[in-house]
Amino acid sequence: TELRDQNEKFEAQIQRLCESPFISSAYDKEERMSRLADLEQNEKNQQLKIQHLTETAHGHHAALVTMKKQCETLKAEKEAALAEVEELRARHSDTTQQTQLLKDKMRLYAQNEEDVDLDA
Repeated sequence: TELRDQNEKFEAQIQRLCESPFISSAYDKEERMSRLADLEQNEKNQQLKIQHLTETAHGHHAALVTMKKQCETLKAEKEAALAEVEELRARHSDTTQQTQLLKDKMRLYAQNEEDVDLDA
C-alpha cells in the first residue's frame, strides 16, 4: 500500500508537471522549432528548384535566339538562291532566243546550201 501511495503521488506530480505552463510552452517551442526547420529545408529546396529552372530557361532562351539567327540566315540564303535561279532562267531564255535567232539566220542565208546542218 505504501508503494501504491508513492506511485499515486508520483503520477499526480507528473500530471501537474505536464500541465505546467513551462512544459507546455517548451513543447510548443520545440514543435515550432521543428516546423521552422522543415520550412527552412523546404525553402532551400524551392530555391534550388528555382535556380535550376532559371538556368534551364536561360539555356532554352539562348537556343531559341540561335535558332532565330539561323532561320534568318537560311531565309537570306533562300532569297539569294531564288534570285540566282531567276537570273539563270532569264539567261537561259536569252540564250535559247539567241540560238533560235541564229538558226533562223542560218536557214535564211543557207536555204540552198545542203551542207549546213540546221538540227544541231
